[in-house]
Amino acid sequence: MKSYYPIIKQLPLFDHFKNDKDLDWIFNCIDGSVKKFKAGETIFSKGESMYFAAVVLEGMVQGIDDDGTELMDPGDVVFTGYEEGKSVAAPKDYVAKTDCSVLMMRWIRMTRTCNFECEFHKRLVEKYNKLKK
Repeated sequence: MKSYYPIIKQLPLFDHFKNDKDLDWIFNCIDGSVKKFKAGETIFSKGESMYFAAVVLEGMVQGIDDDGTELMDPGDVVFTGYEEGKSVAAPKDYVAKTDCSVLMMRWIRMTRTCNFECEFHKRLVEKYNKLKK
């Protein structure tokens, strides 16, 4: 995970993190991890219960539904979750277009700060909520 910190710090969602200790803290809080997928592997299936938001770190991801195909590059958000009280089913299939690395984050923890109410988590929640709109 730490090997991806230089990439993660460049993402608009995380650009307010200046040191690795803060990233260690926040990823523990939001259950963050990096998952690797081979080209053609399914990341999320349409209708699947969703627990994680995802950001492409390396490679490309393809979102596929009846309306067509959407390509996502590094930095793009694959899934942002839903507002409280709404469905948490994946709206489409998400497949690795190329070999890729994806940052997975428990989306429910991205919508509100933890009990510690640290400033960098508050800022992360603000940025995440802007991305969802």
